[in-house]
Amino acid sequence: MSWIGGGIVIDDISEKSLSYAKAMIRSRVLDEGNCGEFPNLWNSIFPIIDFAPGVIFSSYTAAENYLEKNRNKWGRKTNVAVAFRNTIEAKNTKRMEELKNRQATELVKVNEMTKASYIKNYKSAIISCAKCNSKINKEYIPDYRCPICNADMRSESTIKRIDAHRKNVETIQKEIDAEVKKQERKLPVKYLVMYEEYVG
Repeated sequence: MSWIGGGIVIDDISEKSLSYAKAMIRSRVLDEGNCGEFPNLWNSIFPIIDFAPGVIFSSYTAAENYLEKNRNKWGRKTNVAVAFRNTIEAKNTKRMEELKNRQATELVKVNEMTKASYIKNYKSAIISCAKCNSKINKEYIPDYRCPICNADMRSESTIKRIDAHRKNVETIQKEIDAEVKKQERKLPVKYLVMYEEYVG
């Protein structure tokens, strides 16, 4: 019928944790495959192997991206586990709080400026598109894109101001990531188990 896949986080790759992961996989396959009335199905789950022995990925996302990128090597053949640093447990230092607050402020500015730049907020009822020269009633423009040619109808200065705030958000995110990296060695290691099981 189909393949069902997903991910589970476990504390380690001890026999107990792997048994728990297999039970969770079995439960999810039965649930998602609508096979609850056949509880004896899927007693045989693909084995879970350590896909990158000795490697600890810097975050859940890094581990997930690695497994997705290498899915052709394990998908539909076996289930896999990789170690990652649990960045969710990174302590919020004073510096990190300050960075997150700055980032939130920048995001608010991006959202407010984007909404304020919607064509419906313009005074003129008819708006001209600089790209295709169409004249359009502003009521037919839900945001800031020309409905004819999809060009951005905002002024260059508005676009530059919004982009500047977006770049600030990205720059601050890099600083937050650097703060988390400082704590990396102290962060606990968890394992991401990814699975793909056949339901048919």
